[in-house]
Amino acid sequence: MGTQHLYGDAIADVYDRLFPGTADAEHAADFVAALCPEGGKVLELGVGTGRLALPIAARGHHVHGVDASARMLEKLREKDPEQRVTTSVGDFAGDPLDERYDVVLLACHGLCGALEQQSQVRTLIRMGEQLADGGRVVLETYEPKLYQGQNGPVVAAQHLIGGGLLVSTTYANSHAQIVHVQHSVMDGSAQSQVTETNRWVWPSELDLMARIAGLELEQRWSGWLKEPYGPDATRLVSVYRKVDAP
Repeated sequence: MGTQHLYGDAIADVYDRLFPGTADAEHAADFVAALCPEGGKVLELGVGTGRLALPIAARGHHVHGVDASARMLEKLREKDPEQRVTTSVGDFAGDPLDERYDVVLLACHGLCGALEQQSQVRTLIRMGEQLADGGRVVLETYEPKLYQGQNGPVVAAQHLIGGGLLVSTTYANSHAQIVHVQHSVMDGSAQSQVTETNRWVWPSELDLMARIAGLELEQRWSGWLKEPYGPDATRLVSVYRKVDAP
């Protein structure tokens, strides 16, 4: 599983305070639900604590979540006593499940957690293998211009839900398309640190990798409300289908 589980395990206890259930999560659930038939099947890779999976399930869809972090999945089960979301521990690019899905989702720049282009291609191949006939792959990634050309560390602070502070220091390596983020969580007298490392993907590069994986771009937006993708975008929401699919 590489190091994906290390980041998830380290941040699981504060994840819901960093990324609480918000209107954006509800918009994402609506976006995904609109791509599914009634009672359709959704696979979310990097499901985390269920920020998106639970509202998607609440819309009547069958959701299976995969995450490399067992600790993250424990947190999801605490929030889902009715077991509306089934889960399994696994790697993004691991062996595909036996089931086929109407939507395969990888949100919150999860694809960028694979630190080599080859690993990102393998992830896209796996996502395509999991699609049912007429299914769609949905990817949320950040806009690389946020980091390209960044000189020196950039520090940002964010208040945590329920109190406490998150201080994030970002170091970008434009040549390698790698960004390291050192998260420091300060909660009263306690302090913890976790490092997040991502490889950013340019939109044209993403489309080419998807094509290698047998997928073609169908839609691209800058948010879950289908905001047009343009020069001011900070993220991409991309929808792919299998090549030559109707």
